[in-house]
Amino acid sequence: MLDRRKKVLAVDDDELIRTMLSRVLSSTYEVSVARNGEEALEAIRKEKPDLVVLDLRMPVMDGWQFLERLEAAGQDVPVVILSAEAGKPWPESPLVRARHPKPGGMEALRVVCARVLAEADSKKDPPS
Repeated sequence: MLDRRKKVLAVDDDELIRTMLSRVLSSTYEVSVARNGEEALEAIRKEKPDLVVLDLRMPVMDGWQFLERLEAAGQDVPVVILSAEAGKPWPESPLVRARHPKPGGMEALRVVCARVLAEADSKKDPPS
């Protein structure tokens, strides 16, 4: 049986960042994008991603509101925060599994995503 490619949802209001994330991550993952938390919630319902890469400051619904809604809906999708808000507090959420600064190296982000997905898989399929 062939393994399916993992799905990553990249959420950022900046079109250039969305394009860059899609380009960089699509070599390894099936990538979809959303412009804000509202679009991201809809994408999660439809596409069921394995990982969300999330900006915090966005119009319509920001990253904090998105995480609150995701938790309230009982979703357990791992989230990597991607934000330039380095000097500000990060959201405290059990869904947040890693943080990556923006700007930060895209290769480093790919490594972070791989680690978070591997950790999530090991929790789903514990060794027997």
